[in-house]
Amino acid sequence: MVLLIAAIVLGVFWFGLTIYHVLKLNKLSVIGGQIFEFNRDLLVKFLPFLCAQGLLTIASSYGLVLNGGWQLKVYEHFLLIFGSYFFGTGFSFAVSSFLVRYFNIGSEEKEKRILKIVLIISSIVFVLGIYLLSTAVADYLKYPLPNGIGFKSGITYIEPGSEGAILWYGLLIVSGTVIAYFIADHIMYKKYHKHGLIEGIAILAFLTGIVGARLWSCLVLEFDYYSQNPLEILKVWEGGLAVQGGIFLGAGVTIPYVILKRKDLNVRYAMDVILPCIMIAQAIGRWGNFFNQEVYGNVVSSDVMKIFPKVIANNMLINGQYRLPLFFIESVINVAGFFVLRYAIGRGLRKWLSLGDIGASYIIWYGLTRVALEPLREGFSLNGHESGYGYTQSWIIAFVMVGIGILLIVAFHLYDFYRKKKGLPTKTLETI
Repeated sequence: MVLLIAAIVLGVFWFGLTIYHVLKLNKLSVIGGQIFEFNRDLLVKFLPFLCAQGLLTIASSYGLVLNGGWQLKVYEHFLLIFGSYFFGTGFSFAVSSFLVRYFNIGSEEKEKRILKIVLIISSIVFVLGIYLLSTAVADYLKYPLPNGIGFKSGITYIEPGSEGAILWYGLLIVSGTVIAYFIADHIMYKKYHKHGLIEGIAILAFLTGIVGARLWSCLVLEFDYYSQNPLEILKVWEGGLAVQGGIFLGAGVTIPYVILKRKDLNVRYAMDVILPCIMIAQAIGRWGNFFNQEVYGNVVSSDVMKIFPKVIANNMLINGQYRLPLFFIESVINVAGFFVLRYAIGRGLRKWLSLGDIGASYIIWYGLTRVALEPLREGFSLNGHESGYGYTQSWIIAFVMVGIGILLIVAFHLYDFYRKKKGLPTKTLETI
């Protein structure tokens, strides 16, 4: 236990020290009016910090193994060592390279491309590390996995509403939102050369999104129960959020706010930037469902579960039967959707796009995702609520969202066509 705590504390301290040096470098460049080049000397300076993070992660992993008294097999030791190192080093490289890009240190395009490559590779290494590390210890963990820190019971699996607790679900939602914000803010910075332009928008969208997600979950998916117990709606800590409601209320409040109050921003361009980034927040937030053993499908065989990482398969063994991990499938779809919308569509089809098309494509992508996945959820029935949840309503609304997205794209193109025909100026992705 002592080794475990010491390694974790030292690892967190070392990571904080690394980030401190990255931020200090940026602060010096701003105050001194000097741009630091991303060169070999700078890389050599930070390599010890970044690589040592992997070693400290290995120490933390073995502290966990020793504390649990686990007898790992030889191949599991290799998985643990490489997984831990890739996890720690990849995470440290990814965060540091993003911060350098975010604060725009180094003005040369070549340097920015190098940092982008480092960010992509380190992110892949980080994910690979999670996979290897989780595979090494999957058979030794206690299931269901801890989903939070209870104020009485400590780190364990906590039934919703059973006691006060800090749940991974909430932490992951907040973390996903923060990461999505910084990505969107960085994209806006490349256009407007100023950070913080969407800070107020992000806060408003997050707060109204949470309210909308809660109301949709209670008044649409579980109307029968909450209509009889309306005060229970206020018990957000017991869980129950639906992304569809968050999208509707968040967009319904935020878009008019941008149109009326933020004359410095083009609302259609803001949609193109912000909405795809929400997919990153959704992808991260879905892992909260994993720890809560939520958002799963019907019973499947053990052979089907072999295509998923072992720790996911083990945690989806519920009441002695494996369940299809829809949360994982949706998380992967959301990450893929971000890259498809930002790069395949946003860049590959750039000359055919109108402002707002990428944002509207997010609505279509999300709708199609729900159309495909909702019928796979346990309890789904076209004849009504078998489990008390309104999955059928969510499925129908998903079709509506696809239609809304298509109508928005048509409206944007017709509006731009009308302005061009009248000889009026029309803003595009190239001119804004």
